[in-house]
Amino acid sequence: TKKRYFVDMRDIFSEAMTDLIAKKSHILGKSFHYIISFLEKKVLMQASGVNVVSEGFIEYFDKEGLNTSSWTVYTNGIDDEFIGIPRKKKNNPKKIILYAGNIGAGQGLQKIIPNIAKNLDDNYLFRVVGDGNTKHLLEKQMLSKKCNNVELLPPVAREKLISLYQDADILFLHLNNIPAFGRFLPSKIFEYAAMRKPIVAGLLGYSKEFVENNVPNSFTFESEDYHQALLCIKKADGSEIENYAYDKFIQKYSRLEIMSQMSDHLAKIIYK
Repeated sequence: TKKRYFVDMRDIFSEAMTDLIAKKSHILGKSFHYIISFLEKKVLMQASGVNVVSEGFIEYFDKEGLNTSSWTVYTNGIDDEFIGIPRKKKNNPKKIILYAGNIGAGQGLQKIIPNIAKNLDDNYLFRVVGDGNTKHLLEKQMLSKKCNNVELLPPVAREKLISLYQDADILFLHLNNIPAFGRFLPSKIFEYAAMRKPIVAGLLGYSKEFVENNVPNSFTFESEDYHQALLCIKKADGSEIENYAYDKFIQKYSRLEIMSQMSDHLAKIIYK
């Protein structure tokens, strides 16, 4: 239509899908990448502006030969609903490790949670809240390993989710061990950090570095490595840090603040 447009890029479709397809067929994955990458570059090169949610994307497209010097990085942020949530007294005597979110190929929960749960003592309960196209694989692995300390709950409304966050002792995050996911910056990171509780995250690449360098009271392990994950859980158990570290993170990554900066940037492009 020859209209000016702005791209806000939240994942690299060509790389993520190529990596997933290549696990089944290298030839098919390579063919898919050639076609989609060609279209992707065309869209990005002709855009009036491009924003990416992770600096890991910049590195990827630099190597792909695109000029990213004018691109911006406005990340995901923390919604107001998750800021200033009070702590509440726990009713459950067990220590709860909570994962809340999508259960799909990107998370690979079936590769990590059953192995962790099998090796946790009786003081812990692993609570998984969500749905997705690999939930049946997670259930299958749980049955196979006879995990009696994992609780699966369907997706819940935001008010109930906040209550589950308040009940949790440790918040859990995991991305599948696929190179493309090492560039992602999951929005769940920001939501978790606002809860002011220990975070145990299985990540790789840039996403792992970001959490280690920016997120307070976080403990990272290599994706799919349940031995490291168990060590992180032990370190996270009962750990606390000063509130000022959380305050600094929340102030910097408030979605209201990030969107305000991004809208100013968009206005400059529109009226250029």
